[in-house]
Amino acid sequence: MNRRTFALTITLCAALAACGGEDATPDTLAAGQSTTMSHGQTLHVPSGTTIDSNGNQVVVTGHQNTIHVAAGATVSVQPGATGPADNLVIAD
Repeated sequence: MNRRTFALTITLCAALAACGGEDATPDTLAAGQSTTMSHGQTLHVPSGTTIDSNGNQVVVTGHQNTIHVAAGATVSVQPGATGPADNLVIAD
């Protein structure tokens, strides 16, 4: 491999590593919104959010939680939800 090819390869690898292959910033669901999560998707949600995953329903309580769910989980923020969307939901 010559120097020019090597330099191009290093530059391309660095650019691909920087983008991470998908959006690195989690989306935020606001009051009244819901979504079905896909594999690898991450969301910030407020306390009071309902998560339906594999037949189980969970209501998020508190702050700064990280919750792992299966792809296909439905996440719904109640219409009257207030407070910061500081809980992280990750679809595995």
